[in-house]
Amino acid sequence: MKYLLFISALFVCAWQGCTMNINKNINGYNANGKPHGKWVYLINNKPQSYGRYRDGAPVGTWLIFNTDGSKCVKKRYFRYKIREKWYHKNGNIEAKGWSKLVLDDPVEINYFWEGKWKFFDEKGRLEKISMYVKGEESKILKQKKVRANE
Repeated sequence: MKYLLFISALFVCAWQGCTMNINKNINGYNANGKPHGKWVYLINNKPQSYGRYRDGAPVGTWLIFNTDGSKCVKKRYFRYKIREKWYHKNGNIEAKGWSKLVLDDPVEINYFWEGKWKFFDEKGRLEKISMYVKGEESKILKQKKVRANE
């Protein structure tokens, strides 16, 4: 019985320590006051987005959600590029492509759609492929033909 009580107390202490560490390690700042580590942004106690920062810059994979909790965007950050996937409310991919970091403004970090982007309908069928330069559509490479009965 003493052994069981000891194990239970140990489990509770370990669980509290884990939850304290988890809460302690979210939304932190480095010595320079820049966001660093795991971050979760909440709206009405629901995750709006989450990911990681390294010295104030987003890194790795970030997920952004709609207000209803469905996935809106998945972004994978690389050094000067982002791989983006945008989703329809039903969970199918709406658009995917790359964004590029542009350092024109000394105050803000700007990313613009760059290169080939693919767009899909709600059923997951390819609708269009376009080329983008600094966020502007420069050329349509392929476009689905619209039928009269659709």
